Amino acid sequence: MRLALADLYARALRDHAALERFAVRRQRFLEALDWTALGDQFARETSMADDHIMGDLADAWLYVCHLEERLAAEAPGDDRGQPIDHYLVIACPWR
Repeated sequence: MRLALADLYARALRDHAALERFAVRRQRFLEALDWTALGDQFARETSMADDHIMGDLADAWLYVCHLEERLAAEAPGDDRGQPIDHYLVIACPWR
C-alpha cells in the first residue's frame, strides 16, 4: 500500500498519541504496585521495558518532526500525487 505524505503524518501523530497514552497508563499502574513484594528480576525487567518505551516515544516523535519538515518543504496540496513506498510502523504492544 502506498500512502501520501499527509496520510503518513496523520498516522504517525495517531501512533505517537496512542503510545503516549499507553506509557501514561503503564506508569500509573506501576506506581500503584507494592514494589517491596516484587522481586529484583521484575524490577530489572520493568526498568528495561521503561527504557524501551521511552525510546519508542522518542523515535515516534522524531518521525513526526521529520514528516512535518517534509510537509513544510513540499508544496501543500501537491503531495497527493507523490506516494511513498516505505514508511515507519510504530509497534504498539496492545494492538
